[in-house]
Amino acid sequence: MDDPSPETQTSGTRPAFKRGRLDDVDLDEVMRRRMSLRTRLARAGSLLVLLALAAGLLAHQIASELDQDRIQSLIAAGPVVLVSNVSFGTVTLNGKPLPGSPPLVLPVRTGENAVTFAAPPFLSRSCHLTWGASGLVNGDCPAEGRDRAVTINGRVVVPSAIIAFGLSGGDLPVNLYASARAVAEEALNKIHDGANVPPGQYIATGGYWPDELASELATMPLDAAITFGLYIEQDFTPRSQECDISMCAGPLFVTTASARAAPVWNADLDAFARWEFTGGGLHEVSVLYPLMLHVSNALTYDAFAGWQQPGPLPGGGGPLPFDVSLEASLCSTGSYVLGALTQTRDYIGSVVRDSGRDGCEIELQTVQGRVSQGLFIWRFGVLLAADAIANALLPGLPLASAAKIAAVGG
Repeated sequence: MDDPSPETQTSGTRPAFKRGRLDDVDLDEVMRRRMSLRTRLARAGSLLVLLALAAGLLAHQIASELDQDRIQSLIAAGPVVLVSNVSFGTVTLNGKPLPGSPPLVLPVRTGENAVTFAAPPFLSRSCHLTWGASGLVNGDCPAEGRDRAVTINGRVVVPSAIIAFGLSGGDLPVNLYASARAVAEEALNKIHDGANVPPGQYIATGGYWPDELASELATMPLDAAITFGLYIEQDFTPRSQECDISMCAGPLFVTTASARAAPVWNADLDAFARWEFTGGGLHEVSVLYPLMLHVSNALTYDAFAGWQQPGPLPGGGGPLPFDVSLEASLCSTGSYVLGALTQTRDYIGSVVRDSGRDGCEIELQTVQGRVSQGLFIWRFGVLLAADAIANALLPGLPLASAAKIAAVGG
């Protein structure tokens, strides 16, 4: 039993009453001090009411505290979920393998937990996490936070923490990474797209990435072809990179349905695009443009067949179709060029219209207040000023005619 509070503690002994002789007591005085029965009952009733009121207030306070504890426990409630960008493998928690593959709920215990994820041919990954009584998680496991819902076996789970094992080419043995890279590069090289360049359009003719790109005005109809490739390892072209190799961790599987579609590895590719223009004896080639929205690719592995592309995956777990994701990444390159030319963090580029290989319209805005700093066109590897504000800000850019603006849907 808990010790009584300081307000209710007593000495534990009865008070000592002074004993005296009966003949020393004045009986008349005693009788005068006696209260009537009605008065005593009234006072007793008042005391009972006060006691009942105090008990009620105490009970209400205790109930409120219990409700707050229950609410806080509900807020903190939520399992730890493990996800990955591979849809196969075995998770071991505290030495015991768990059934199934990611995404999985981890039945962690209070205190320290050891987690191991083995997905051959990838090297196994291990980490430790500490689960607190309030649902807080810490440790060296790669945590994603709690702002994403995960669907496991048809049930939507809002986790208190997400452990994300993102596997890249660096998690593969050297020979298997080289073969996976070769498959991804071959897939990129197979994608070809083209367009017709009418006279009066600017085309890219080389220069230096990203702030000294060369261009010239086409004086005759030209054929434009765009091709894609994979940067070599240790390439120092300025660009946004997710990791230091060509195949980084791709989209995570956050639904059981998508993960069960096929045993695949989602990888983000460090890819580039290049324009080539021909016609009338002209042959011009642009610089390599890094695709800033990294192109994702799904690969499967078989010990005998090696790495292969499985094609589109049902369930929404795989990346976009290759040609679609490549085209969707072209406009981000123009935004990067615009950022390199302005050389300030006070501006941000917002894509207004995106027509893929046909170009896009980008509005430059201030970060504070979103005030327009001009409209720009990114088309055929050339950045153009599309209004007077843009021309005043970057007077060295070619001007976009009404036809060029209309070509991207403006």
